[in-house]
Amino acid sequence: MQASKPAIGYTGTGGQIVAWVALLFVLLFLCLLPFLIGHVTFPGLAKLSPSSLLFGLCVAGMTLTGFTPMLSALLVVGLFPGAGGVRPFLRQIKTWRVGIGWYALALFGPMVLLVVDTGVNILLGGAAPKQWLVFPSPANPGPGGLIFLCVQLVLSFTEEFGWRGFGQPRLQERYGALTASLLIGLIWGTYHLWIMPICPHCLSLTDVLVTQYLRFIATAVIYGWMYNSTKGSLFLVMLAHAGHNLWTNLLPGVGGSPVLVALSYVAVAVVVVLMTDSRTLTRVANHIAPISKSEATPRQI
Repeated sequence: MQASKPAIGYTGTGGQIVAWVALLFVLLFLCLLPFLIGHVTFPGLAKLSPSSLLFGLCVAGMTLTGFTPMLSALLVVGLFPGAGGVRPFLRQIKTWRVGIGWYALALFGPMVLLVVDTGVNILLGGAAPKQWLVFPSPANPGPGGLIFLCVQLVLSFTEEFGWRGFGQPRLQERYGALTASLLIGLIWGTYHLWIMPICPHCLSLTDVLVTQYLRFIATAVIYGWMYNSTKGSLFLVMLAHAGHNLWTNLLPGVGGSPVLVALSYVAVAVVVVLMTDSRTLTRVANHIAPISKSEATPRQI
């Protein structure tokens, strides 16, 4: 049976989406301006004096890159007529009452995938990890350190306000859930290339094509399925995003290779697509709860 079209409370979604994407990359450019004006590269940041103004601006800009998906969405929902407003947009995080199985999937699913990837890697002739569990060092401010992990976990929540909180519901209203998720993944992967202007050698072609675009597109499909299957639980996909970042930090030697990790996410995404309706990414075509014109956020379960 034809799925009934949800009564979404947004108007002019096409303009909102274009404005959001444009603002996202304008804000990213502004975040990178201290690097570009000061001719600073990411590796060269360590050579600057921590007390210098340029160092502070570069660190602030690099940190703010993680907030740009949310900030651009806030500007659109706050300024565009029919976009829903800031308070309803932020209230999406209150949709948290979902089954315990969803929480287990969000928090421990990434760990299971990493362990399975390690088994596949060993079967293919790779070596087992020398150390499975590694606790982040409080003394290390960079990758592998506790501060770096905490920042990643915070940004997992702020980013999702943009990807699933803003982009997913508006894009799927126009194009259906699967196409919306693929588009979100494409934007998400492009967004994560922000490091290239200040560190051209940080990402190889394989990193760009596989660990950036392929994994993010596959992950967007999985998160779109989780989001719609729980009637818009933004909090759940925030936890799933944080779960991935948590376990890749705690199990840095597990997974075999970034390519294997990306392919495992692709495999899960394919299963999701085969088991769901492409219009909704749920098992039932009209499973997404309609949103009345008086509320521009998904309903609580």
